[in-house]
Amino acid sequence: MILLLLAAGCKKGPPENQQEAQKKIQELEAKVAQAEKQPSVAAPLEKSETPDLSLDLITAAQLLQKANEAVDGKDVNTATGQLARAGECLRGAMYALPREQMAARLERALTLLDRAELSPASRELELARQTDFEANPPSLGPDVEDQLVAVRKKIEQGDPAGARQDILGLLDLVRKDEAAALFERAIASVEAAASALGRQGYTAAQGEIAEARKSIADLEAKLQPTAAAPPKAAAPAASPAATAPAPTAQPTGEQAGTVPTEPTKPPAQPAGQ
Repeated sequence: MILLLLAAGCKKGPPENQQEAQKKIQELEAKVAQAEKQPSVAAPLEKSETPDLSLDLITAAQLLQKANEAVDGKDVNTATGQLARAGECLRGAMYALPREQMAARLERALTLLDRAELSPASRELELARQTDFEANPPSLGPDVEDQLVAVRKKIEQGDPAGARQDILGLLDLVRKDEAAALFERAIASVEAAASALGRQGYTAAQGEIAEARKSIADLEAKLQPTAAAPPKAAAPAASPAATAPAPTAQPTGEQAGTVPTEPTKPPAQPAGQ
């Protein structure tokens, strides 16, 4: 702002009277103040179209590729460093899985029940329920949501022992997650590759890296969001003929016997005609 004000005072040409100069300075100040209130003209940052979890998998795959190239060159230090980074990336991605987050909440709820802290335990169950249903890809489903609600009701009704048993059952269900198993397999392969490098087992290390990359490829396919199904129509579009009101059916003989109808009589003639 100061530079702009100075620039106004350094204008070439005959000097203006003091009143006119003051007026121009005030106008300039108003313009600067207005510009500061306006949002930045810089393009806003756009959210990546690649989901975070998929981006983690891409990153881990690239790190493994670099590790494999380093093993080719017998560069143990570089390969070990790339493997360590790939392992950390995979662990972080695995813990971001909705089921992993839900499992952590359920474990917390168990600990709180053991401490007789019923209200905080119920809150953890509610947070566990909220963790899953806006996830991409969705992890569980309405049945599990109903079970979580039922467990909270048991806590509210003063049945922490029953709630605990239900939570243990939910934990068993949550742990049966194919995506988490693939993550664990990939991480185990990365660790085995690093161990092989420590023994200068280059061929074994490359074999383990290949296994890790295969697990990541399986994960990418597993976590690929399914194509959005077309919205369900309330009813199939009917042809005009189908939507036209059906003509009133004339009763058959049998129907006429069921629902008697009066025959149409001609209007009575007035008397005397």
